[in-house]
Amino acid sequence: KTLQLPKTAFPMRGNLVKREPQLYDDVTGSLYEWQARTRSGRPAFVLHDGPPYANGALHTGHALNKILKDIICRYRLLCGDRIHFRPGWDMHGLPIELKALSRAKRGRGSNDAVEVRRLARETALDALETQRASFQRWNVMADWKEPYRTLDPAYERAQLHVFGALVREGLIYRGEKPVYWSPSTQTALAEAELEYVDNHESRSVFVKFPLAHPSDNEDLPASWRNALESGDGAVGFMAWTTTPWTLPANVALAVHPESAYVVVALNDGSRAIVAADRVEPLQHELAHAGIALVPGLPPVAGRALVGLTCEHPFDASRESRVYAATHVTGDSGTGVVHTAPGHGADDYALGRREGLDVLSPVDAYGRFTEAAGSALCGLPVLGEGNEAVVRALSSSGKLVGEHTYRHRYPYDWRSKKPVILRTTPQWFARVDKVLPAANRALDDVKFVPASA
Repeated sequence: KTLQLPKTAFPMRGNLVKREPQLYDDVTGSLYEWQARTRSGRPAFVLHDGPPYANGALHTGHALNKILKDIICRYRLLCGDRIHFRPGWDMHGLPIELKALSRAKRGRGSNDAVEVRRLARETALDALETQRASFQRWNVMADWKEPYRTLDPAYERAQLHVFGALVREGLIYRGEKPVYWSPSTQTALAEAELEYVDNHESRSVFVKFPLAHPSDNEDLPASWRNALESGDGAVGFMAWTTTPWTLPANVALAVHPESAYVVVALNDGSRAIVAADRVEPLQHELAHAGIALVPGLPPVAGRALVGLTCEHPFDASRESRVYAATHVTGDSGTGVVHTAPGHGADDYALGRREGLDVLSPVDAYGRFTEAAGSALCGLPVLGEGNEAVVRALSSSGKLVGEHTYRHRYPYDWRSKKPVILRTTPQWFARVDKVLPAANRALDDVKFVPASA
């Protein structure tokens, strides 16, 4: 009573554990509603929210995204603007389906579509509530009461309206081309859905493609034509691939038209055509094969080899013709590229240009189909199927050598397992036809920073 102290209603302790939650709404939802109500006549600042995916708890990436947006909105609020920031959620897609089936302890093979949709909807809605609570806990100012949700009928109706316009303009078509395919989740993947593993190990092989016919190509020097017709040891091309499982789908070989090619002798009595600048590396990589240049045969340009035909390594009824292609490089391999248009983008482009067959004897689970032959049918291409192909090459005498090749390889970001390239029927949009209009639209866009 003798100590004169100021009197205040503030508690002596901050007690933040209890006090702070009481302030959340004041600085998030209530603040947003107040400014929307009291600033109806002020300039509107609209921030369109790129939505998070509703399939799990938030992480640091979500924090970076939403907090940066919150900083921008609060700055514009201090500048006197009326803020329009309606958060949203992406609530469709395979990751939600997989999580829903996992929670229900059911496999992806379930064919009860209505039940799968119900489970997926519940999973997405649960994730939305969990994420919304976390965003509010981070004090992000937004219209949390009325977020947009991609599973709402109104949103889906708007999507169908846009899609219908694309169809009417002839921009949507059904086609076939090689796409990244995940055998582990049985779905096609976009480039953004891939994770690249730098030290992936592939079983790479060097394969002989014996010539099927003597050469009558007048672009070849006489010494070459004589050597190819002499019968002094089997002559052919040597190709290298890190995907032996694609060899049953081979339809051609590719050489670079400007690169120099030579003939080398192997210690088994055969001879092979390879790029001249790959001879020395091959002598190290295939030391057991005793590779040596054949004397008296000058290097020839790849264009002189175009038109030669070789035996197919798996199907005696088919032949593999040699074509020129600029995607062939001398960085690795033999300078001769095994070409399977059904399993590679460059191969597919070459096949379209030359009218080649597009073979893809692999099913949605990554297993060989009957089209690959009875010996391979049913085997997974990333496992037993790959090994069976290598064994078959060895048995037929077409395997020159093999080694483990470590390189960067795409994986499915969901299952964390390797993907393949596989040709399947897909729906495509002709973005090239809307590109001019899109570029013109950018003329009215201000980028911050301008270098973006």
